[in-house]
Amino acid sequence: MDYIRVLLVGDEPRLLDLIAAGIAAERGVVVTQIARGNDDALRRLEGLRPDVVVVSFERDVGQNLRTLTSIRTAAPTLPVLLFSVLPPSSASDIAPLASTLELLNQRPSQTNMVGQWQEGPLDLARNKVRSDLVPKIRAFCSPRLRPSGKAVTVGRDSSQAIRRALLHPVELVVIAVSTGGPEALLYLLSKLPRNFPVPIAIVQHMPAHFMRAFAGQLATDCPLRIKQARGGECPRGGEVWLSPSDRHLEIRPTAEDFTLQLSNGPRENSCRPSADVLFRTAADTLGNKVLAVVLTGMGTDGLTGCAAVRSVGGQVLVQDRDTSVVWGMPGAVAGAGLANGVHKLIDLPEQIVARVTASKMKTSDSTLRTTSIQPAQPGPTS
Repeated sequence: MDYIRVLLVGDEPRLLDLIAAGIAAERGVVVTQIARGNDDALRRLEGLRPDVVVVSFERDVGQNLRTLTSIRTAAPTLPVLLFSVLPPSSASDIAPLASTLELLNQRPSQTNMVGQWQEGPLDLARNKVRSDLVPKIRAFCSPRLRPSGKAVTVGRDSSQAIRRALLHPVELVVIAVSTGGPEALLYLLSKLPRNFPVPIAIVQHMPAHFMRAFAGQLATDCPLRIKQARGGECPRGGEVWLSPSDRHLEIRPTAEDFTLQLSNGPRENSCRPSADVLFRTAADTLGNKVLAVVLTGMGTDGLTGCAAVRSVGGQVLVQDRDTSVVWGMPGAVAGAGLANGVHKLIDLPEQIVARVTASKMKTSDSTLRTTSIQPAQPGPTS
């Protein structure tokens, strides 16, 4: 049997033991070594050659950052999972790392989880590792778990889909993203022009305190106006609206346009926010004027939402397998035959601009073929 080899890194011995015990209860995943501190991690990394590194992000933020930086320098392609027990005030310290690491927040409440786990029953720790951490480890290291679905062609359907887009204008772009999402979103949004004509609404599965830090990073590096939805906003062109953690983001009609609303509805696909909720309410409100984009992510969130978008004549684009960290969410949509196009991440910005522009401008096919993304500088923050 092939085992996924995990190098566990951290500074809190009792917490590390609890995490290791939770992983040990799962078949096919084994903690081969536990490293305590930066130097120990680098020594073991060189000799062990693990499949994935799990870093327990704890009280000593400076030491944790040095360890993470050292690991990324020594092994830039090695998957790293950050198992966070940080209070929200510390999240801004790791914003630069959010685009390259998968962030796992395991705090069950606003109290310090280290104390809860060390003083609570061992079964609690094992259950949290089993339900939250181990699935991420498997997704990063087990390609066989990625859905294969039906055969798809990368970059297919472009010219026909763009011509069809002339029949009904795109009024909203909705994006779903999870595992590997920060880096993908940062790239995608940084390549869109400042004068992008329609608003964008995004569901990114991420803990609240990391989302605030990540929103700040996007605002710094992207030309569009990055905002976190609070409910009641009427989005405009050039704006990007991020769903807050633990709230569903919904699109609801108004007398003249549409608005963003938040809800505490039940989780869908074990997610809140859920891309299915965003996509479904967008389709219900705007019909065929929706362009849905599904980026890298584990699971199937967004699948039924894409079905709703396609059922009313909207368009769906997904990221391809090769450029996805995990081809779960986009792979499920492609496998169900719901994608108008399957594209590499590097091609998605131009695809989005071309389709939105085609729907806004009555131009000739020759003009559409030359549509390109103009160089853009970071825009105002808010």
